[in-house]
Amino acid sequence: MRILLLTITIISWGLWGFLSKLVVQKLHPLQMLIVGCCISFVLLPVYYWVSKTSSVSGTLTVSNVSLCVLASLMSTIGTIAYIVGIRTGELGSIAVISCSYPVLTVVLAALFLGEALTVSKIIGVILVIVGVIVLGR
Repeated sequence: MRILLLTITIISWGLWGFLSKLVVQKLHPLQMLIVGCCISFVLLPVYYWVSKTSSVSGTLTVSNVSLCVLASLMSTIGTIAYIVGIRTGELGSIAVISCSYPVLTVVLAALFLGEALTVSKIIGVILVIVGVIVLGR
């Protein structure tokens, strides 16, 4: 199941990057973001139904909601920066370089969540950094 979900993620995000480049050639990045937010809003009943019919757990506390708001804010800021970047730059370079964000995620997870920093993760981080340097030239 994990492989299927990862495959769906890769395909969806890959298509998102490609389709986003097509969109920002015709619309302003903020217009694109507004349309995307409207789609999310329209899907709220589906999200609610799924949460009620599955074993969703977790308590909506001020702390939990605050973390969710912060995560959503970071996602929105990153999305806007990415969309503006692909509008003004080459999609292939911008998409690959922007995918270096897991380097920060791995470091933060190791420092604050106690996740193991394995040899394979360190090699992966080094390869990502090398890739960004190569593309940055």
